[in-house]
Amino acid sequence: MSTWWGIVASIGAGEAFALCALTRWPVSAAHRTRARWAYVHAFVNVVIAYTSRAAAAGVVSALAAARPTCRVAGAPPAPMPLMLCLHLWHVAAYRLTADDVMHHACFVLALGGTGSAFDFADCGAAALFFACGLPGAAGYLLGALRAQRRIAPRTERVGLAIATAAIRAPGMLAVAVAL
Repeated sequence: MSTWWGIVASIGAGEAFALCALTRWPVSAAHRTRARWAYVHAFVNVVIAYTSRAAAAGVVSALAAARPTCRVAGAPPAPMPLMLCLHLWHVAAYRLTADDVMHHACFVLALGGTGSAFDFADCGAAALFFACGLPGAAGYLLGALRAQRRIAPRTERVGLAIATAAIRAPGMLAVAVAL
């Protein structure tokens, strides 16, 4: 079995649905616009948040109980293949800006590769929940709405600040302590 098919076989039904949606999901109001990528990214981040929610809750509750751990009973494996496939599709399907190149080189390649190569247990899934899952879904949804001029740029910036301050930063700090 080739490596590609091994990766495809290792992902769940929800993740497979999300991967199919990357190329086929028409967002009626955003079809063939700059907002389409943001809607697709938001959708995939919702799937990442959904599949990694048990690990995130377990890591945070273990930390709250003063027993930091990366082993959470009953948490599914990290949706790392979905995150990597999403970003590979972005590289293949879109013209990248300098910021995109930096993002993909530093975070996706380095952290995604490291997360795939080593077993970080449930901390890997929790990190995906807090780094891209829930706050990423909110951020990309706000970005799509701004691109379609449905919200003001200031509303997007305030929403991103709230998602970062209330979800991303404390969650990643909890994962770092558990590691």
